[in-house]
Amino acid sequence: SQSINAVIDSIKEKIKLREVKSVLIEVSTIDEVLKKIQDPNENFQKYKFCLVDAYETWQVHYDPLIRTVNLVNFKENKKILSELFSICDTQEERILLAQNRVNRNEMFKTPTINSKSGKFLQLSALDTLLGTTGPKCVIGILHSPINGEYFLEDSMTQLPIEVSKTKFADGCFTQNSIVLAHGEMDEDIFHVSLMEFPKYESRKKTLKTLNIADTFETKFSSSQMKVLLELESQDEELSMVVISEIHLDKIEVLKKLKRIFENFEKSNLFPIFVLIGNFSSKRFEYSKKCSLRIKTCFNALGDLIEKFPKLAENSEFVFIPGSNDLTKLDAKTFPIDCIPCSHLEGFKRKAKKSKSFNKSLQNSAVHTRSCCFP
Repeated sequence: SQSINAVIDSIKEKIKLREVKSVLIEVSTIDEVLKKIQDPNENFQKYKFCLVDAYETWQVHYDPLIRTVNLVNFKENKKILSELFSICDTQEERILLAQNRVNRNEMFKTPTINSKSGKFLQLSALDTLLGTTGPKCVIGILHSPINGEYFLEDSMTQLPIEVSKTKFADGCFTQNSIVLAHGEMDEDIFHVSLMEFPKYESRKKTLKTLNIADTFETKFSSSQMKVLLELESQDEELSMVVISEIHLDKIEVLKKLKRIFENFEKSNLFPIFVLIGNFSSKRFEYSKKCSLRIKTCFNALGDLIEKFPKLAENSEFVFIPGSNDLTKLDAKTFPIDCIPCSHLEGFKRKAKKSKSFNKSLQNSAVHTRSCCFP
């Protein structure tokens, strides 16, 4: 009966996605569904996580009018180059999502009659601060368009801030970070007394709020989704470490990588390392000399990871080429192709105990979905 229910659920999903065009269910549709549910583990046992082509998935879009998250069919409007105002739309959506996440936090919820404490924090919009007095709490993107001067920005305004006497919470505050700032206005400048990052939220609570089971619309059947969620729950500590501009020809960079690997080796945490180019401080040309140079760079990385056997045994590594790296095709062609396997041979040989080191991305735009195994 479970198999029959799985078949019915999968057919319902196809109807919902409008993949079934006829009013009658054809034999070919049933055969296709049966192939998918025969072994729900088959697609998940090969790798620790999946790489999903961004152009083949739907895009998560936040609608500020109804305050809900929807899936938009991104495939119908495929474009490698972004529209003129896409960066503005992205930043606005980042702010709106962060605001909603903060407002869901208990510290920012308006107290009810049954609340034990009447104290709560309230977010103020940046464009409403001029002429106000008293302590305020705002959220915005940290920006420094002028050297030495800092601003908070949102979709409506840019507010100058003073941080000389600011107390900073734990974390690394960089440009384009979304921050919570506590302070007061004085002479049209917001004097920040405390700066922190937005309150974190558990993945379980976020998914419950989104009310979307499969955010990438990967078209897994119900049985496959059930298996995937069970496997993910078995390894809640799995994380991803994303590092970009790793110039492997620089000794200082290798020293910093060594420090990162040492900490993870000692902590017995084995994340997925996403290493993004450029992998050299100098641009590579298509020549034998440059090919040898990039091999030397990855050999040095292999020598480094060989010193940390636990990471080499349990961690996954993803290599994403930059615009100056040597790829199978010209890097000026989009989407950027993957790094040739021959360039990574030294790295794989030095770290031969790793489960999968050669995961170069075929496209410059992908999503990652963790399929967590013990």
